[in-house]
Amino acid sequence: MPLPYKRKIAALGTACLLVAGSLLPGALSVRALAPAAGAVETPASATAVDPASEAIAAELQSLSLFSGTDKGYDLYRGATRAEGAVMLVRLLGLKAEAAAVGAAHPFSDVPAWAAGSVSLLWQKGLTTGVSTDRYGSAEPLTGRQYCTFLLRALRRAEGAAAYRDAVAAARALNLIGDGSPVFSAPEGPVRRSELVAMSRRALVTTMGTGSRTLLDTLVTGGKVPAAAAGRVLAKSLAPAILGTAAGDYARVKAFHDWLVNRNQYGWLPAADDPGRTLSAEAYSALSLGTGVCSAYSRAMQYLCDTAGIACSIVQGRASGSDGWTGHAWNQVRVDGDWYHLDVTFDDPIGTQTLRYNYFNVTDADLARDHTWDRTAWPACTATAANWFIRGGAVVTSVTELENSLLAVVGRRGTELTVRAVPFSSGYSDSVIRGILFDTGVVSGYTQSLDPVMGVIRVTKLTYFPKAG
Repeated sequence: MPLPYKRKIAALGTACLLVAGSLLPGALSVRALAPAAGAVETPASATAVDPASEAIAAELQSLSLFSGTDKGYDLYRGATRAEGAVMLVRLLGLKAEAAAVGAAHPFSDVPAWAAGSVSLLWQKGLTTGVSTDRYGSAEPLTGRQYCTFLLRALRRAEGAAAYRDAVAAARALNLIGDGSPVFSAPEGPVRRSELVAMSRRALVTTMGTGSRTLLDTLVTGGKVPAAAAGRVLAKSLAPAILGTAAGDYARVKAFHDWLVNRNQYGWLPAADDPGRTLSAEAYSALSLGTGVCSAYSRAMQYLCDTAGIACSIVQGRASGSDGWTGHAWNQVRVDGDWYHLDVTFDDPIGTQTLRYNYFNVTDADLARDHTWDRTAWPACTATAANWFIRGGAVVTSVTELENSLLAVVGRRGTELTVRAVPFSSGYSDSVIRGILFDTGVVSGYTQSLDPVMGVIRVTKLTYFPKAG
């Protein structure tokens, strides 16, 4: 059952000011084009571009925010004001509006590919020319101008000092690094390689004082493809999620825990997802805090892809409160063996509980409330990477459960989660109550039983004060 969206996020505004006579470009987008006449070129000795810059450019291209030239991505040379106009328009999500405007500006030097963008920005008062009849299309775009644009687009700078302080502000937001030529020579031409790097960082920067990023705004506005945005974001998020996690098991667990802890199952508000399609995309679970099963499973797959972990999406059916319905989950390969992983079912509706009932389980385990075409997917029979088995949290009798509970009570612990194999009616509420209260020291607790997967969870154990 869908839940209310967990966060209120400010909508995108298009307020963006430009320094008089200078476009404050910086959009992450570029129209495919050859260098304009008079464009600033970099000497041949400085034309080498590192693979990381090429990869960033490819990411932005996948988002329809950047294209190359007849020389490839052409990252070695300086960007021009005309290119900046096109980038600004795309970053603000105004590409369609620019195309509709056409050539409606007073300038004589604007190439056809930039006419709509320059026209739209000029009509909105967001840019001016270098003279009454010249836009200065082929003139270089400076680092300070680009920083100013990014800050304006992010609603991070206002007032007369915005242009003067733009580079320092961009540095504070990590849009540029200390070693960036934009930082050391802000009045010089900004190279396209630096432009794409700054643009990529701006995408995951929050806008103004809100919690929504620039990429969030473009995705919810339908301005960039959600699937591509999900892959780009997964690549950006993965290093921080993983931290020091090493090995398949630790990495899969880190991704699983992160997704469960930051999401609630449900649909996005109609304003963000009128067609109920974005709620099924990985991006929804990676950034927007909610999603349905397809969002969870796609997000898990994209994150695993970044870590080189084989992960696929299984389409089948599952039994829930509404009976048997269509459902999606993952299969992951951990240390050479395949397992089922249902992140959605480990994120129960209405709670923020992190659980592992469906973490790396076998075909036999999952078949209790899931069905799928077994001929289409690898068999899952291994158990070594199951959370309960790996952690020694399995009991095979009520006596073992009692011993486990008494061990927790003995050290004044607060919780215990185990799996009973096999599960039976002997693991009842009354049995657990008797074990705990018969100790004479437990004053309260909460518990949940999952008879399908055989999971017993006792939490929030409290104790009477010790005598004396």
